Amino acid sequence: METKNITHDQSNPKYGFVIMSVILTFVALLALVYFSSVYYAITISEDQTSKDSQYQSRYYQDFKDNEQIELDRLGQEAGYVKIPIDIAKKAVLRDYNR
Repeated sequence: METKNITHDQSNPKYGFVIMSVILTFVALLALVYFSSVYYAITISEDQTSKDSQYQSRYYQDFKDNEQIELDRLGQEAGYVKIPIDIAKKAVLRDYNR
């Protein structure tokens, strides 16, 4: 009977490809986490801005309604408001005293 020796590759293993793959995977995961957090921050910021622009408190709306009623009472015309002379005098004096 003849003895047969099985030969195999006896050179040193090359780990460069495996190490490079691990490093690239780690960098890709870091980039994914970073860009996800940036996207999340931008999305939350835009959402909050849209909610802030749409929201008006009841007190602010009441103030605007009362303001419009008062301007209508004083006769607002083309950006001018007609006010009683005694209120105008007090306003002028207050401006000059500053």
